[in-house]
Amino acid sequence: MFGSHVMHRYQIQEPLRSGGMAIIYVAWDHALERHVAIKRLKPELLTDPLAVTAFEAEARTVAALRHPNIVEIFDAHLGEQQPYIVMELVRGQTLSRMMPLPPQQAVDYALQVAAALAHSHAHGIVHCDVKPDNIMIDHAGRVKLLDFGISGVGGHLDAGAVLGSPHYIAPERVLGSPITPATDVYSLGIVLFQMITGVVPFDGPDAASIAQQHVQERVPLMSEVILSVPLALERVVAKATAPVALARYRDGAALYAALVDTRYELAGLRPPSEPLAELPIDSPERLWEVPTSPIPVSR
Repeated sequence: MFGSHVMHRYQIQEPLRSGGMAIIYVAWDHALERHVAIKRLKPELLTDPLAVTAFEAEARTVAALRHPNIVEIFDAHLGEQQPYIVMELVRGQTLSRMMPLPPQQAVDYALQVAAALAHSHAHGIVHCDVKPDNIMIDHAGRVKLLDFGISGVGGHLDAGAVLGSPHYIAPERVLGSPITPATDVYSLGIVLFQMITGVVPFDGPDAASIAQQHVQERVPLMSEVILSVPLALERVVAKATAPVALARYRDGAALYAALVDTRYELAGLRPPSEPLAELPIDSPERLWEVPTSPIPVSR
């Protein structure tokens, strides 16, 4: 495998990471003389029509999204015996290896994920699998949202779509109800809960029991898990993880605006009269060192 060529253009060099459905490799693009990442379905899934459909859907979905916090797709070969996706290579680590985090850093990362979601939601796309393993942090502290393989368009998932990760799944997905952008808001709220506390709110012996807890129980307050939690952050996570979708922030843009407010509150710089969501994130008065993305703008 290593040293082999894909379509005579890409030379596979080493494995980068492996997920439930695919393996991602570091490769060299001979045409443009740059490193890229190549995503290929695991061999045992090449004959699984649901896996192939999800893989192809991810390529088409992400190709339509151009945002600094969404991994970019350069090329794809689909409908073949060995389909693959060529993506930008992100050097860093997944969020799952970095928690818990200080509140300020957690908010900065959540802001960047919310910016990515705001962009995808503006294009009618719900990610449906927001979790730490799908959030990559590069060496500059920049976030990239990965893996749109089970995303839904227009409130619907394809028939037979993979359920997702039970620790981060929204109640409506467990119940088979229509998905909305608030579905992603719930999952990011759970991720933010874990970034602060170091644990997920629900756990259990199997996926089904964990998923049912999202339906039958409320997400505990973070202050019930750890002693010191900023009140502003507590409020945001509590609203983001409300069991009823209509009680949450409506989409990634609304959650982004709330997180901007929270960011300034945590720094003690909240102006009493200026709407915080309109303040530029990359203004000269840096609140802390980790860089963040600009306010979401749909293209």
